Amino acid sequence: MAAKLGLPDDEIDRLLSEAEARLSGSGNGTDDAVAAAPAVKAPATIVAAPVAAAAGEPAAEPNKKSEKLSVRVPQLPQKKKTKDTLGSDWYNLPRTNLTLELKRDLQILRMRDVVAMGKQFFKKDSRKDFIPEYSQVGTIIAGATDGASGRLTRKERKRTIVEEVLSGENTNKFKSKFNAKMHPPRLIRPLRPLLQGQLAHAASRTAAVGIPRASTPRRTYASVTDETDAAKPSATTPPAAEPAKPAEQAETSDSGDGVRVSRMPRALEALYLRPLRREAQYGVPTCNLQLRAYSARNLEFFCDFALRAAYFLGLPAFGPVPLPRLTERWTVPRSTFIFKKSQENFERITLRRLIQIRDGHPETVQIWLAFLQKHAYYGIGMKANVWEFSKLGVGKEMDKMAEETEKLLEDKWYHLGYLEGRHLPEGKTQHPKLPAAEDLEEYLAQERRRIAGGRVSADGPKVICSGIQPTGVPHLGNYLGALREWKRLQDTEPPETKLIFFIADLHALTVPRPREELSEARMQLLAALLAVGLRPDRCTIFFQSSVPAHAELQWILSCTASTGYLSRMTQWKAADILVHRATHVPVGEDQRQHLEFTRECATNFRHTYGSDALVAPETLIAPSPRVMSLTNPTAKMSKSDPSPKSRILIIDSEATIQQKIRQALTDSLSDSVSYDRPARPGVSNLIDILAAFDPRGRDPAQLAREDLDGVKIPELKRRVTEALVAELGGIRDRYLDLSARPAYLADSRRSVPR
Repeated sequence: MAAKLGLPDDEIDRLLSEAEARLSGSGNGTDDAVAAAPAVKAPATIVAAPVAAAAGEPAAEPNKKSEKLSVRVPQLPQKKKTKDTLGSDWYNLPRTNLTLELKRDLQILRMRDVVAMGKQFFKKDSRKDFIPEYSQVGTIIAGATDGASGRLTRKERKRTIVEEVLSGENTNKFKSKFNAKMHPPRLIRPLRPLLQGQLAHAASRTAAVGIPRASTPRRTYASVTDETDAAKPSATTPPAAEPAKPAEQAETSDSGDGVRVSRMPRALEALYLRPLRREAQYGVPTCNLQLRAYSARNLEFFCDFALRAAYFLGLPAFGPVPLPRLTERWTVPRSTFIFKKSQENFERITLRRLIQIRDGHPETVQIWLAFLQKHAYYGIGMKANVWEFSKLGVGKEMDKMAEETEKLLEDKWYHLGYLEGRHLPEGKTQHPKLPAAEDLEEYLAQERRRIAGGRVSADGPKVICSGIQPTGVPHLGNYLGALREWKRLQDTEPPETKLIFFIADLHALTVPRPREELSEARMQLLAALLAVGLRPDRCTIFFQSSVPAHAELQWILSCTASTGYLSRMTQWKAADILVHRATHVPVGEDQRQHLEFTRECATNFRHTYGSDALVAPETLIAPSPRVMSLTNPTAKMSKSDPSPKSRILIIDSEATIQQKIRQALTDSLSDSVSYDRPARPGVSNLIDILAAFDPRGRDPAQLAREDLDGVKIPELKRRVTEALVAELGGIRDRYLDLSARPAYLADSRRSVPR
């Protein structure tokens, strides 16, 4: 014992006795002695034995209290029993199943200050144990009310937080700072099972099995071997290459020594390599393609796609070259009330890349651009500048071609109004009479639609269709632009021509109004149409809402119409025209775009369904110019103007018309009258109104030269007033008479064909 502890037995006994005395509370440490036992794993009780008295001293009685004292080894604390879940109060949250992926995610959450790269700051986490005792990992799914823009695609959704951080836009900056420490080189996904031991290791491969390149040396592939294989000598020169296997069978193969070799498909392997490039022989630029995007990932991806497409088309491509960024900033007030001094700043950065094609054939470049446009990636804008080069002396060839073309068009110059200075065609003694400008315009429009594949007209009689919204009593602009033209067509067209005029009450619903006001506006417009002179026995007059086919055809056309065309239109009236197979539509100058859109819809429907059910209509432009406002001559006359002095209604009295014309805005440039719309819009507007009622049908400029030379402005206003009173006086009387007979209007409404 002494040899093991390094102390004599007597010294050990003394120390134990003193310790026992201190525990018992007595101050005499020499009265009692305790014999110590060797340390054991289980708790041991050491009872003090009586010590023999020294010579000449009386023997001491054994201490009964000390016999009960003992020195015990402290017991270790027992571990608490842990539960598998937190219980029903915490929705049975399970105990944390710490996997390698979860541990990395928790570590990246603790290092979120580093991941934010100084753009965000978080409260420091002072907890020592970053692993929660109870936790559960789940996947956030999109709700039923979430829009498509708020959902992540399968490509954007990552399995772990680490993958999501490494796939962010600031990955390059993150890699450049921490690449050496925490981001090892990326591995091609098909090689991961090989490195993880799921596939047999491969022997070293040389360039003989690499992918041949057009202008770069063949690649060599590093091999992964075991420690046992590392000791084997490897030959520097491979044996004769075996015949190549198909790509489907090239996944694994046997080497000469019986080792299983793992290979990747060549098409998959090419995705992880840089795009191949063709070499330019002369370096002559052919095309500059500029790509723009707000996202760097999408831009780099499409640049890679464009370079690969150029390689397979044999085009030498150079780039992508980064161009300067386009930065746009806006400052917008948050509100006009309590937050009117608070502003929000917005910034938009446009990234640009330039790809240049050199020594490319123009036709091949066009194929390349068409291929990129067909497979355009979302969020990418393209702008291409293409150059074509010709041989020297191309000017002489163009002059020769011009002379040959001129000889072929000798007999057709009169179609273009180019008779002055030209000699007569062979066999003709005088120049033929030119057609009117309107007829020539209509002929050219028909030819364009015929060449484009549209249908010119329906088989059968002419069908004329037009409509007007029920916004109340029509004003002078409505009368000259539509109603008077309808009356003229009714009086001049042959009986077999079908006339259809409707009140577009469905279009009036775009402006919210009370039901009573809308119903009254419909009856006012019906009375105005009858007062103008339209006869229900000659033409068909009806309400748009009474024919359900209008709304039904609107839905069908919305499935074939171009979205870009729809976004440029404020209203869509194609179904109202096409549903009646109208061949001609009389409209004002400002409605020409709606007819172009109608013909576009008819052409799209024909190409989509291969049916001639819809007829492409022709445009009938009213000869009267656009009537401008009396208070603001630069704006069109409209009932939406808050000032009633800006317009003349067809039911205004003589005194009202005289007052509005007298207060019409003119100018003080000169007391005499002259027709100059840019410089004198107010005076020119009055001349336009006067020319609309000229019995000789002269245009405003001719009327100003012949009848208004030297006339003062008050005299001009007097003549305009007289012309308006003479034209609208009878219409006003008939309108008042029809309004006083609501029963007659109700009967006329019931007799309208539906």
